[in-house]
Amino acid sequence: MYSALCRHLAATLCACVALASTAAIAQEANFVEVSPTQLEYNTQAVEALTAGDSAQAVLLMRSALALGEANVLYLNLGRALAQSGACAEALQAYQQALDAPKLASPTPEEIASIVERYREELVDCPARLFLRCNAAEIVVSIDGRDASVCTTDAIELSPGEHELRAQLGGQEQSHALTLAPGESQNLDLHFDATQQGWGALSTAGLIVGGVGVAALASSLILDLAVLGPAFDELEEAAQSGDAALYRERKDAVDGLQPINQGLLIGGGVLLLGGLTMWLVDGAFDDSGTAGQAWLSPDGFGYSWSLSW
Repeated sequence: MYSALCRHLAATLCACVALASTAAIAQEANFVEVSPTQLEYNTQAVEALTAGDSAQAVLLMRSALALGEANVLYLNLGRALAQSGACAEALQAYQQALDAPKLASPTPEEIASIVERYREELVDCPARLFLRCNAAEIVVSIDGRDASVCTTDAIELSPGEHELRAQLGGQEQSHALTLAPGESQNLDLHFDATQQGWGALSTAGLIVGGVGVAALASSLILDLAVLGPAFDELEEAAQSGDAALYRERKDAVDGLQPINQGLLIGGGVLLLGGLTMWLVDGAFDDSGTAGQAWLSPDGFGYSWSLSW
């Protein structure tokens, strides 16, 4: 196939050179001509492709086209792009070869036949899918393969039919895709971000706050169920003059009070920390709730607003 390409490009070059001697015919038939500079770029592109440097061939053909459009130049550009793996751009160049101003030789019919053959050679050219997601946490799976988070990078897929499934929290979408060889297709994935549930920071805040509430509840139980009766017994021992009982109850109270204070203070700190984490997470969500935490030398706080 590669040798056939070189023969075609060489033949095309010869045809372009021959055109210089038939300028009058070209003008009568409303054909265009290529300049000597364009012919030189074309020749260098053929040499680059022969040497396996398709990237250089693409640059040379673009330089030729910058001086003026012609169907053969687009045809050769498409071939160089196909050799470099840029299938979608190659298909576009082939279409431009059909629409661009025409040379007298090769004839437009010959160009159309070559374009059709070259297009068939791109039947296995991968298609590209671009996802546009309104939430970075959207998880995507294509044709049942391993799921991954939404990406802005091109996803290469084989031509044909594919099934894409997307999830965000408890929400799910399914899309049937049909991709042509070399096609680039965009797909919008839009979910209601307000229904995605707790964020990572909110979840952590909920856990921390829950531990704080548990600590405060334990402090309250200890105070009511243990320390309260112990204080009563301590007071009774003091009134009865029982020094041994008094010392026993006082030691018990002295040992429990630091525990109770630790639970009270620790629980309060954890509850406040969990609440702060939940509020800060809400400040950066994509819902209608807008919040902002602030800190200054005089104190700190949190403001929020809700729109609908």
